[in-house]
Amino acid sequence: MNIIKSSEIISDGNNSKSIRIMCNLWSQIVLKRNFDIPRSFEDYKKFGSFTTPHIDINGEEWFFNNKSQLKLRHFVDLLYSIPEICCFVSYNCVWKNVKEGIKDTITSNEEKQISFQQRLELIINKIFSEVQSYEFYWVVEGINLMDISEFTIGDSTFFLFKDEHYNSFKNEPDVNNFYCKAVVPFLDKNFANKVVVRCRALGEKDHAEVLAREKVEESINFIRFMFCYINAKNIFNSKWRVYYDVMKIQESGCFINRKIDDNNTTLAYSSTRSSHYNFPISKETVSIWETCYFLDDLSAIMQANNRTEYEDAILTAIHWIGEAQHEWVADVAFWKYWTAIESLIPPNKNKVTEALEKKI
Repeated sequence: MNIIKSSEIISDGNNSKSIRIMCNLWSQIVLKRNFDIPRSFEDYKKFGSFTTPHIDINGEEWFFNNKSQLKLRHFVDLLYSIPEICCFVSYNCVWKNVKEGIKDTITSNEEKQISFQQRLELIINKIFSEVQSYEFYWVVEGINLMDISEFTIGDSTFFLFKDEHYNSFKNEPDVNNFYCKAVVPFLDKNFANKVVVRCRALGEKDHAEVLAREKVEESINFIRFMFCYINAKNIFNSKWRVYYDVMKIQESGCFINRKIDDNNTTLAYSSTRSSHYNFPISKETVSIWETCYFLDDLSAIMQANNRTEYEDAILTAIHWIGEAQHEWVADVAFWKYWTAIESLIPPNKNKVTEALEKKI
């Protein structure tokens, strides 16, 4: 998906109504009388806390008053609702850059004032300047790669992290010897000789991470789905249980993100849970998925920018089966399996549960 020019967004007729409203809001938001400027501790208590929206101008904190806060929120909501923007950046990114635009407008000399359309173009351009191509890496617990070095599902590639992968995270120049002091020990402890999933995403950093997590979750749930399908007869066996844990993306242990253009690397930790048994995946496993279980077709659906109602229903069902397989509580797992079945019935179908009870 390509980033559209700010001028094209503004000239798009589908956005004209929102832009007219934003223009009217802007003229009110940037008025100095709509800000409270505390001069004492009592003023700070009166005007709000540090969580109250504000901008810093010449060392002073200008707090948006109650009315201007509502207008600011409405403005950001409208700008973020434009599809060409929200598909690349997070809400916080838009919020931050709108506030910067307000600050620039207030501090600009009168003779240097520009039109709202020009200001909006600058804001959108600044928002899009944060859009980069990122790669994200997570350790996957619960699967073993047997005679296969890597395999791909959708936009997610699963591989065994070996010595040759280290150099991908070396930034040149290596400022303060960051690679040797921080990156290598982090990789040694958390990634070396483990199964890792890699996923690329285009967007502002926070949005790209959310998008990558969603893509990986879809791929992980396909693995969970295949485990449940292939091992259905043994699902209640003491070894192959419904609690079998492949990966919980929200409890990912540790992960890395890397800006592809310059290898700028970020290391991060979060909580995790350990699995009891590992699901072996071999060349034959992947070949069977491709020939018998529509892996290629499902990968194409996962990679598509737009999906049909039925494609969404299929992925939703797989998602809930995956969530059920991952669930540690049997009653909750049953509810998730049931949700997977219901999700395959078209949304305009009345009385879904009753229909299932009648085996429709």
